[in-house]
Amino acid sequence: MVEDVVILAGGSGTRLWPASRRKRPKQFLDLGTGKSLFHHALERALSLEVRGLILVVTHIDHAEGISREIQACVKEKGLGKDVSERILVLSEPAARNTAPAIALACRFLEHRYADIKKSDRTVIVLPADHMIENLEVFREDVEKASNLASAGKLVTFGLKPLRPETGYGYIEVADPFLDGFVVHKFHEKPDEEKAKEYVRAGRFYWNSGIFTFPVDTMQAELEKFEPGIYDAIARYTFEGISPEKADTELYDIYEKVPSLSIDYAVMEKTERAAMVPASFDWSDVGSWDEVARIFEGKERGEDTIFSVNSDNNYVLSDMPVALVGIRDMIVVQRGNVLLLCKRGESQRIKNLVSDIERRGKEEFL
Repeated sequence: MVEDVVILAGGSGTRLWPASRRKRPKQFLDLGTGKSLFHHALERALSLEVRGLILVVTHIDHAEGISREIQACVKEKGLGKDVSERILVLSEPAARNTAPAIALACRFLEHRYADIKKSDRTVIVLPADHMIENLEVFREDVEKASNLASAGKLVTFGLKPLRPETGYGYIEVADPFLDGFVVHKFHEKPDEEKAKEYVRAGRFYWNSGIFTFPVDTMQAELEKFEPGIYDAIARYTFEGISPEKADTELYDIYEKVPSLSIDYAVMEKTERAAMVPASFDWSDVGSWDEVARIFEGKERGEDTIFSVNSDNNYVLSDMPVALVGIRDMIVVQRGNVLLLCKRGESQRIKNLVSDIERRGKEEFL
């Protein structure tokens, strides 16, 4: 099984605006379960019962909020010091996508376990903004991925597509390998026709964005394909500073490193990529349409939504909402903003947020 868990909790979540805002982004949202997305991610990490660290990488502006969430989870579960002291926050001074975040986490683990061979440490990287059910099945799939990682592979988890989804990247697999497959190619988010082709072909999977790998293998591939990221972060020592803080040196490093996803930086280029077909139920909660799908037919305890002659709507609001003759709509009200969006169109919200930013209306973001 993996030795350490890295939770990536630094995303902005613009596609879930206006509930996701700059000061309180997506990972802090409670979408109707009574817990935030990050809280669920931490529970997922704890379910793996790793012997090493649970390392939460987040923007320094959100480190305090993440620490409060950790404390709440520790208290709720009655965790002892032997577990709670191994849950650490690692702050980034700027948002630079997943490649620098993973590079920084690997460097911290290298620093923390300086007396242990890096090849002996296998890590799983979990985004903080996913929904995963069936944690026992999840553990079993992680065990399979860990076996592939022990064979020197950089492993991702793929989901058999349930529909021709245009909001996810796809993984095309080649030959079987242990409990998974060798990856043939990563594909960017497709248009609808291409997505239909992928589903028909049968060898394409949704890219979950969850990874398992040996620390030394990931560092070697980063050095090979993105030396600018690797070299800059490899020089950082962490000496004399809490990982929850970010000193001037780290600020300087982050000013120089490019903003790249780990998929683009490494996974699309490496010959070590492998994939385990995921058996657990998964969603990346990447749009309001996806949120509406997750909660379809589920009682969310909202007793302030009233409707007449209305159906197939998703409503999330701080105040009472009344619908008359409304169909196929997403209604989200948070603070000083109300969003009305036709179902099937929510991927465009990112464009709407860009327009609001361009017009200088920062108070709404």
